[in-house]
Amino acid sequence: MVTGTVFEPYEGAGSEGLKGFSPYGLSNILPLRLFVISQKNIKLKLGKFTIANPFGPYEEERFCS
Repeated sequence: MVTGTVFEPYEGAGSEGLKGFSPYGLSNILPLRLFVISQKNIKLKLGKFTIANPFGPYEEERFCS
């Protein structure tokens, strides 16, 4: 299982390209791509869970309040 963020390319809402728009979003897709390549080589199934907004007592209110 791999986690991701709505800031990655091809995530979030919309339908027009959904490009990564920040270095943060682009940096998050690199580990996923490495896992995809690796899982094909060793024949394991890969799941991905996209976290819309981190939550906890020290997080800012953004997408979720």
